[in-house]
Amino acid sequence: MKKRGLVFLVLLVIMAAWIAGAFRTRTARDPFIRQAMPDAEIFLSIGNRIFEARTGSRRTGLVRIQSADGYGGPLTLAVSIDSLGTIRGAAVIDHKESSAYFRKVMSRNLPGQLKGRSVTDSLRLGVDIQGVTGATRTSRAIVTAVRIGSRAAARKYPGLDVPAERRASIRFGWPETVLISLFILGFTAGSIKGRTGRALRGISLLAGLIFIGFIYTIPLTLSHFTGLMMGYLPRWQDHLYVYILIVGMLMPLLITGRNVYCASVCPFGAVQEGLAFMGGASGKIRPKTRNRLRGLHDLLVLTAIAAALVLRHPGATSYEVYGSLFDFTGSVVQFAVLGAVLILSLFFFRPWCRFLCPVRALERYMRRLRSKERQKGVE
Repeated sequence: MKKRGLVFLVLLVIMAAWIAGAFRTRTARDPFIRQAMPDAEIFLSIGNRIFEARTGSRRTGLVRIQSADGYGGPLTLAVSIDSLGTIRGAAVIDHKESSAYFRKVMSRNLPGQLKGRSVTDSLRLGVDIQGVTGATRTSRAIVTAVRIGSRAAARKYPGLDVPAERRASIRFGWPETVLISLFILGFTAGSIKGRTGRALRGISLLAGLIFIGFIYTIPLTLSHFTGLMMGYLPRWQDHLYVYILIVGMLMPLLITGRNVYCASVCPFGAVQEGLAFMGGASGKIRPKTRNRLRGLHDLLVLTAIAAALVLRHPGATSYEVYGSLFDFTGSVVQFAVLGAVLILSLFFFRPWCRFLCPVRALERYMRRLRSKERQKGVE
């Protein structure tokens, strides 16, 4: 009865936070429209998200409000062009990215690098525009929004020859292939007992550390789940890796009760286990203390989810320290927490996973739901 009440309370808090976030006012656009074309005096709406910039009686250009899929959610910009189809400026109106990675992109002034480009240019990341290492999805979202937005505005000028947008292709490459292989390897390792199973699990963890951690730097985070809770469903053709990551964790857990990602794929789990091996990790935690820490863990994650839903920003409350370790990006607090976790990992087995990781807290909650469903089936 107590567990049933807890499940109900968690659902109630999440629903209340979602509703509160839905009523939040939208970001004022006017300052960003002016930032995209600062030499204009007034801006007049002439269509769907398009504004005419005027100085006196003369039209000086057009500004388009355009969104594209970022890492944490929609990223919206104001993009301006002149009558020749030259991009005059771009200003970020709203974003859902983690603050550390967004600052990293803005410190390189990626929107400013697009100024002076023509709408006839390809304007594609990795082709004629270099992104910011470690923030590829955020960089791609900015470039995509500028390209689509500038061309949409340019079509309001009859004399401009505007290239048609290419048909979306499925972005499937080595990252997606490696991720699928890791899930298959991790699931196989958990199905085999003895030395063979342990050896396969070790290989899976090491590969996860190398590829998901240091090469691709895209582990599973809380923002992936809070984004889904907000109804943010990025185009699967461009974000297949993220969908594989989420489905690869959820499907085995809901069907078989096994969390393959945390057990055999997670790069930060591999780091903690490596340190545990080096230090012996013989420290034990009393059952009463362990239960209290788990209670605080659940409360922390529930608070982070509720705050993200209220703020309508999946990445705003993601407190993970993965970026600090694998990409050297994060706040002072995140680096401090990372240092503490690494030290504790020498004495205690996977302290982050057991008492801080959002994915593990969500796993416990889903296990409770799964247990309730099984009980109903028996009844």
